[in-house]
Amino acid sequence: MLIRRLDCAVINMTCRIMEEDGRPVDTVKGVFTEGGPAFDGGAIMEHTHTQVAVRNPSCIRGIFLPPAGELEGDDCNAGAQA
Repeated sequence: MLIRRLDCAVINMTCRIMEEDGRPVDTVKGVFTEGGPAFDGGAIMEHTHTQVAVRNPSCIRGIFLPPAGELEGDDCNAGAQA
């Protein structure tokens, strides 16, 4: 498990500055590219990921859990004809 304390500190400081300027931040989204290419000639990296932080809990309207098994398998071929 990686903990990126400097990333967190920079995001928190930016949000604090914006809040002091009268522009409160409800949510933050970051896209991080890490690692080498996932495949030859590709621009997708092995460990690319997105993180979302909800700083204002009133922005959460609800949550959902996908049906059991829905996240398993290869859905890129879902509906493909043989």
